Amino acid sequence: MQALIIEAQDDTPRVILDKENNMFELSGKSLPEDVLKFYQPVYEWLNQYILSPNDETIFKLKIDYFNSASHKAINYMLEILAEIQQKGKKVEVKWHYLTEDEDMLETGHDFEELTGLKFDFIGYV
Repeated sequence: MQALIIEAQDDTPRVILDKENNMFELSGKSLPEDVLKFYQPVYEWLNQYILSPNDETIFKLKIDYFNSASHKAINYMLEILAEIQQKGKKVEVKWHYLTEDEDMLETGHDFEELTGLKFDFIGYV
């Protein structure tokens, strides 16, 4: 399966989806003008990945800021990962957040509760 790598721009996050090297990451800011257009390739890749996922998937999320449309997009991505977990594979989300950003920490807890995925919360300065 070919990796999907999208470099960050001013208003879009860096995306690394690489099954072969077991690297799954979304980092930066997510404020795309057209959320569906930006995230569509990500959804397509993940929907292919769930057909034959790795035994363990560790998804790193280090989003500094995202708008409400991106919130929905991230939630959908996490729901796809939850499907992998339902197939008996190990899935963990590493949720990185600025230590002073209590809202982002709370959002991570909300996503964890909504999806049933195991989150590892990692604060940074």
